[in-house]
Amino acid sequence: MYRKRRLWVASYLSDGFFIGMRSNQRNESMNSSLHLHLGYGTTIVDLVVHYENCIVHLRENEAHDDCEANQNVPPVIIIYKAIEEHAAKVFTHANFYILQDDLKKMGQLKIFETLVGIERQTFTITWQDIRNFRYNVVYEPGNSEETISYTCLEMVRKGLPCKHILFVLHHRKLSEIPKCCVLNRLSKNAIDGLPVQRKSDLFGWGWSGPEKRERYSQVSIKTAEAAHVALDDPFLFDELMKCLDDIIAKKKIPKEELIGRRRCALIAKQAIQAEEGAAGIRDPHKVSTKGAPKKGRSKGGPDVTKNDRPKDFREKKSGSLCGLCHLPGHNKATCSLNEKNWA
Repeated sequence: MYRKRRLWVASYLSDGFFIGMRSNQRNESMNSSLHLHLGYGTTIVDLVVHYENCIVHLRENEAHDDCEANQNVPPVIIIYKAIEEHAAKVFTHANFYILQDDLKKMGQLKIFETLVGIERQTFTITWQDIRNFRYNVVYEPGNSEETISYTCLEMVRKGLPCKHILFVLHHRKLSEIPKCCVLNRLSKNAIDGLPVQRKSDLFGWGWSGPEKRERYSQVSIKTAEAAHVALDDPFLFDELMKCLDDIIAKKKIPKEELIGRRRCALIAKQAIQAEEGAAGIRDPHKVSTKGAPKKGRSKGGPDVTKNDRPKDFREKKSGSLCGLCHLPGHNKATCSLNEKNWA
C-alpha cells in the first residue's frame, strides 16, 4: 500500500514545483533561524533587521552553491561517457547524481523489439533477465518539441530522463539529451544569479530624514552597478577605485571626533551662555555652600535651649514621661503619686 501511494502521489503532484521538498522542512528551518535571536524585548526595527540578515545569509549560501554548480563538473565514471558528460553540463550536481544511478543500470537492459516507421521509431525496452516488464520509447527526430515519448512515466515522477530513454539515446549513438527531456527547473539555467541592483533601502532606517535615506539608497544602487561593470575591465576598475578614494579623502570630520564629545558639548554650552549674557545682566548662578545641610538642624542642641541655657534633666527628652511627676521611667498608672497605688 505504501509503495503504491509513493508512486501515485509523485505522479499526481508532478505538475507542481516544490524544489524537491517532500515535507515542511524548509519552513521549519526558516522558522528556527528567524526565532533564534528574538525575545519579548525585541523591537520592530530589530525584528526587520534580523529578518533581512537571515535572508541575506540564505542568499549568500544559494549564490555559493550556484557558483560551485556552474564552475565545477562532476567526474565521469561510467562507460557511457558522451551522455554522462552532457548530463553533467546540463543538470545540477544533485540531479546529476540521481541520473547517474540510472546510467549504471543501462547495462541490464536490452531492446526487445523495434518498429520503424516513416517519421518515428518505436523501441520496446525490457530487462535481460526479466521480460515481463516492457516499456515503449518513441523516437521522432523531426519533432523538435517532443523528440522522445515514453510509457514508463518515471520521468513524470522524477523530472529526469529514465534509464529507458538513456538506453535508446545510447543505441542511437546520440551524445546529447534532447531538450524535451531536460526540465528547466532541474537544470543549471534555473537560477541566473542574484541581481546586482538592490532596490531595498532597509538598512537606511538610521539616517536622519527620508531625503537622506533616499540618497543613500540611490548611491548604493549606483555603486553596485558601477562595480559590476568595472570588474571585467582593469582600466575601469583602477579609475573607479581612484574616484572612490578621492571622495573619501574629501570627508568632513565632525568636531566631535576631533576634540571629543564632552569638550564639544562644553564649548557649545559656553557659546550659548555668552550669547545670553550679551543681551543683558542676569542674576548670578546659585552656588551651593560648603558644610552640612541646614535642613533638619535645630538652632540649639539636644542639651541646650534656644537661649544657650543648659537644659535641666527634666527638660531633656529621653522617652515618654509620667503624667503626674513628669519623670521618665514609668507612666501615670504606676506612679507613686497616684492615689490608687497608696492602698
